[in-house]
Amino acid sequence: MEKTEETKEEYNLNRDLDRTDLDEIAQKIEEEQDFVESRVDMEEKASEKPTVGATCPFRVCLKKGKTYYYCTCGKSTKNPFCDGVSHKDTEFKPLKVECKVQAKYRNWCGCKRNNSRAGAMCDGNHIRIDW
Repeated sequence: MEKTEETKEEYNLNRDLDRTDLDEIAQKIEEEQDFVESRVDMEEKASEKPTVGATCPFRVCLKKGKTYYYCTCGKSTKNPFCDGVSHKDTEFKPLKVECKVQAKYRNWCGCKRNNSRAGAMCDGNHIRIDW
């Protein structure tokens, strides 16, 4: 089966993540209402910092009308997306991101230390962290 250009790009950007698996995880998170719509309140109450998921941003392809759950704890096996279980023993919950426009390339924060008002987007804070 030959891949289209869009399929190739999505495959490369999202690192071979199983789309069906992510959809099932998203459905479970939605059903359990186990998410936040803003990181601000959650992070003001947190006594711990999130685990650094990556030292650089994740480049993702997002589809208009689709809902994604961004990992805020940094422990997900499907970073930058929530895997549905890694945050359970932390003070963090996945961030619900509703894609309102088609986005071929978006840089989602990998270090999990971006400004909470930036949501899932990388704001460049990874270059200011003293590794």
